[in-house]
Amino acid sequence: MYGSWSTYTVPLQLNNTTGAPYTTYALANLSSTTLTPIVVLSDGNGNTYMPKATNFIDVYSGGSPFTMTQELVQRGVEVQDDEFRIAVSCATRSDCYTVMQYIRSALTSQSFGMPAVLRIKRPSDADYTEWFVQSANIQEDNTHLGRDIKSPLPTLYMKIKITRSPYGSNSRVSYFQDKTNFSNQTKFTLYNGEGDFFNLGDLINTDLEFILPTASSSLGPVSLNIITDDTFYNTGGYPTVLSTGTLAAGATATINTYTYNIQDIDTLDTPLSVIVVADVQSNEVEMRASIQGYNTPYVRTIGTQLSSSGTMRVFQLPPIDISGIYSGMPNYDNSFQVPITISIRNVNRGSTRTYTIYQVTMFRTMGVVQMFPTNVSSITYAATPSVQYRLVSFYDNLNLPAQPLPSLKGTISSSVNANFAYDNRFQYLQGMEVRGTPLRIKKNNSIIYGYIIFMGSSGQIITNAPDLPTANMEYKFSHLYQSVGS
Repeated sequence: MYGSWSTYTVPLQLNNTTGAPYTTYALANLSSTTLTPIVVLSDGNGNTYMPKATNFIDVYSGGSPFTMTQELVQRGVEVQDDEFRIAVSCATRSDCYTVMQYIRSALTSQSFGMPAVLRIKRPSDADYTEWFVQSANIQEDNTHLGRDIKSPLPTLYMKIKITRSPYGSNSRVSYFQDKTNFSNQTKFTLYNGEGDFFNLGDLINTDLEFILPTASSSLGPVSLNIITDDTFYNTGGYPTVLSTGTLAAGATATINTYTYNIQDIDTLDTPLSVIVVADVQSNEVEMRASIQGYNTPYVRTIGTQLSSSGTMRVFQLPPIDISGIYSGMPNYDNSFQVPITISIRNVNRGSTRTYTIYQVTMFRTMGVVQMFPTNVSSITYAATPSVQYRLVSFYDNLNLPAQPLPSLKGTISSSVNANFAYDNRFQYLQGMEVRGTPLRIKKNNSIIYGYIIFMGSSGQIITNAPDLPTANMEYKFSHLYQSVGS
């Protein structure tokens, strides 16, 4: 396995696939599936080692007299302890001890570097399932210092105990890309064309590769939303004006009330997202959404740090948890209508502020990511005609197993290839601030639905041709397993 760009560790094969160890020791044999002098032993009943399924840590609340039963509030996953026995057989005792030292070194060096990786493959599988090994220790059998290590065939018996990550992952990270470019404010549908399928909960890495069409083009923040296959509400759009007005100093006003249809109440845990596009005289204008009795906090436009005012600015309102409204309702009530009221206010108590509303968009999403370049002025056509915004939810570099990252990461790169082909030749351009949560698959239908908004260097939506950006999108996704996958 590769630990980093500077460290390469030859894998140790802990089980000879022929069923018996190969006794002619050589260092190269330790990484061979058929020449390794190591074999995993079965237990007394003839059962071989099998990774244990992950145990959940559930937190419940409620109970009499408040509810008839307890309800699941939160679910976590604990690390898993596993044990298995191995035998090392070589032509000489010295070779046995040398092999044992390599195993011990591999399992203890993780304390000073990266975690070790446990890889298991069933005979009929093409791919490995991989886990991070957080800690491990070796206990030699009593015969280690006794006469059993002698003739006719020197053999060492050892028990290995590991503490590993709760989820294993498929070592093959599948990916696909859309086959056509899409432009700004696009609801997109990406089908998996690689002959694979998605699992509920699989993690996603995303590459957005932009093409700046003219010398006047520039890019700024991006809003990427992974949406459920539910109602997508969209009304208005530049240059259509939905509402306009002037807010007195410190005043609040209601723009309008819109009806959102819920088609799938089985996924009520998916929050409702509201996006409003508007011209605002100042960043002192804020918006919020309300469902009769529930109000989101007021927010300002995306990219307020880029410009104090502007046209075609994006208000992405905080997600609305609608699960509490219909929790417990029968799922045969297939459709509900929810009134969403959009309000606006002027936080400046000394001056009036004007606004013009162009568009209101609503959808359900568990994945909202906002990306902010470190320096938007440097992303221009002259210097970087092709730009890649990369979002990373799981490890996929080199041969590390695809395990979740603690938080979402992102970078911005520029294309080295002037023709902008998918050849992965990108060089680091600048850092990127990422606001959001790691992206996950929420449906088992091999389709990803999304909504994306590209903004310019001042935080405005780019609306005028020929400066409209186009982009290709590539998704990589990692299958996560509680036990051995395929």
